[in-house]
Amino acid sequence: LLAVARVLVTVEGPEPGDGTTGGLDFDGDFDPSSLDPAHPSVYTADDGVKLPVRHYPPTGQTRLHLVLLHGSGTDARYLSVLGRDVAGSGVAHVWTPDLRGHGRNPQRRGDLDYVDQLEVDLRYLVHQ
Repeated sequence: LLAVARVLVTVEGPEPGDGTTGGLDFDGDFDPSSLDPAHPSVYTADDGVKLPVRHYPPTGQTRLHLVLLHGSGTDARYLSVLGRDVAGSGVAHVWTPDLRGHGRNPQRRGDLDYVDQLEVDLRYLVHQ
């Protein structure tokens, strides 16, 4: 088993010292906005801060709304393909907010005023 794993690593991986990482290229020329049919907007949180959100309207009639949340190391742009596809199937309105401290131009990157602030922000999104 170890020999098979070593062969796979040797065959599939980059050559040592060739300057490549063999991983994903996050600095490439890919522009996710070219795939993003969302309607960018903002919603107002309880403290008056305007937070960005993208809305993907469904192709059909539905009352279902789906909120997709990004992880702590990114923003809502990486959910654009999923949001587009779910809304495009007519299943639901899809909302992808940039959580407080994230996105292209946050007021304070990755910073919150108190522990439950993200939950409060989402409550305001859902009720607007």
